[in-house]
Amino acid sequence: MRAYLFHGMGSTPKCWDKVFKKDTKFQTMKYPEESSSWENCIQELQSSISETITTPSAFIGYSMGGRLAISTAIDHYIKDRLTHLILISTGLGFSSDSEKKERETIEEKWLESARTNIDIFWKNWAQSPLFSLNERFKEDKLNEWLEEKKHINFKHLNRDIAILSPRNHIFLEPTLKELLESDIKVLYISGKLDKKYESIGDSLNNKFKNIGFHHHMVENCGHNILWEKPDLLRELIHSFLGE
Repeated sequence: MRAYLFHGMGSTPKCWDKVFKKDTKFQTMKYPEESSSWENCIQELQSSISETITTPSAFIGYSMGGRLAISTAIDHYIKDRLTHLILISTGLGFSSDSEKKERETIEEKWLESARTNIDIFWKNWAQSPLFSLNERFKEDKLNEWLEEKKHINFKHLNRDIAILSPRNHIFLEPTLKELLESDIKVLYISGKLDKKYESIGDSLNNKFKNIGFHHHMVENCGHNILWEKPDLLRELIHSFLGE
């Protein structure tokens, strides 16, 4: 089975190396640098994937990458060939204009901070309630995470925050339901310490567990499962894909 990997915000395709090493069955997706909109990025991803996708295939998305995976999968040609979708710590966007406006205000503060000093931005990001990496990582592992972020320049970060923002697309729950109704199996993975996304997974499981949705919660883990529990994540993914 071929699997396509979608990385999260402020990261690169190399983030998946911790999980899958050099397994050629897992193809990392590179997002267009010059995308002018969410829709433009999705169209380019759909065009690229349509050239190689076969049945069976899987999409695996972490955080922002999960939203990109859902939106890319709805293309008819791709949907007909996709059999599995794995979402890791993924939100589905916003259903109201007020939520989108609130997010825009937050993003403006993030970008101003990054524009002023991107190294300090990442240190603050690591300590944010969503990640709390300073509490979960030993110093050497936190420094490794911060070192990886040195490869992310402001242009890259601006694309992820301003263009690929959840405020720039529709609320994706109906899209996810359509994929489930197309017999695509969905696994949602969240960390038990990541209360926001654990709640999202529980809510989706209550609605869609009878049509192929599964929710797995990882003990002693927060939002950044790729870094916190890479070996367990690899096992969960291989098991769900039947490998």
